[in-house]
Parts: sequence; C-alpha cells; structure tokens
Amino acid sequence: MATPTKPQRSARLVAGSAKAAQGSARYLDERLGLAGWLGPNLRKLFPSHWSFLLGEFALYSFVLLVLTGTFLVFFYKPNPDVAFASVRELSLDIRGGLLVRQMHHWAAMILLFYPFLERRFTGDRRVHNLLDRPSHAPVRTALGVAVITFFTVLWAGTWVSELPPDPRAPMPLLTAPHETYLWIVYGLRAALFVLPPIAYAITLAVCRSRARR
Repeated sequence: MATPTKPQRSARLVAGSAKAAQGSARYLDERLGLAGWLGPNLRKLFPSHWSFLLGEFALYSFVLLVLTGTFLVFFYKPNPDVAFASVRELSLDIRGGLLVRQMHHWAAMILLFYPFLERRFTGDRRVHNLLDRPSHAPVRTALGVAVITFFTVLWAGTWVSELPPDPRAPMPLLTAPHETYLWIVYGLRAALFVLPPIAYAITLAVCRSRARR
C-alpha cells in the first residue's frame, strides 16, 4: 500500500495564493459591493464571444488615432511650401516621430477596414439601423462633446497670429499685438483643460434630464 505524499511546494503555494485571492475578493465585495459593478464591466473588457474583439480593436484604434493625431498636429505644418519638410523633420529628427506616424497610419487603416473585416469574419451581412438618441447614452454623448470641444480649442489656436504675421504661414483670421497675443495664447491654454470638462458636465446633465422625461 503506497503511502500518501505531501503536495509539492509549488502546488501548495498556488493553492494558498488562490485561497488568499478568494478571501480578499470576498472581503472587498462584502464591504464595497464591487461584484455588481465589476461583473458587467469585466464582461465588456473580456467579452464572451471572440467576435466582440473586433469592435474593441476598432475602439482602441480610434483612441490611438486621436492620441497620435494630437501629437502629430504639434509638428505638422499645413503650408504647401513647408508641409513635406515638416513631415520629413518629424520622421527623422523628432524622437519617436516615425513610430507615431506609423501608429497613426495603421490605426486609421484598421478603423477604415473594420466594417469589412467584421462582415468577413462573423458572416453577419444584415443592415443594422439602430435608432439611438444621444440622450440614450449620456456618458458616450458627453465624452464626444468633450473631445469635440478639445479639438475646437486647438483649432481656434490656429486662427490668431502675432503682428506682424509670419509670411510663410497661412493668413490668420485674427492678428494681435504682442501683449494681447500672449493673453490670447494663455487663455487658449487654460481653455484647453477647462472647457472639455465643463462641456462634459453640461452635456451629461442635459442628456440625463432628457432621458428621464
């Protein structure tokens, strides 16, 4: 009759770690009620069917497109005379510039071909016309308005120039003396961080009030 052997050290360590993790999760859930919040959100991060990952690729590609585009806009010059030179400088002289350009390019390609890839891999060729009002998804709508506000402030910064304007740059809509120009620049910098949260809060409140009607 074989004598029972003790479990190996690694097996006991794994079992003890699992028991400690279960106890910690149970303790936090009893006091904070995290299960009701974590369950639905974890199912969004780790979907039950593999086809949902295609949608996540599209979402992450859009986020990457926004982040890399924000980086590139600080170096790219849209003037036809210096546009190619600015792209060349961005690719060769700016640290990580070429990598960011390639990330921006491939994120745009994934986002462009996402509908065709989803149809090809899932076999779903139906037309999905979902009537979804902005007030039905308040957080999503508020985030969209905040992002639009952020880029509108960036765009507004290209409208103003110091007197005299740079002859190599496109003609600005507004020219101002040096002191006034500095105050405008400082105001736009502050607005870049202040206006998007304000737009988010106002849009969220309006959407939620309309959804309760």
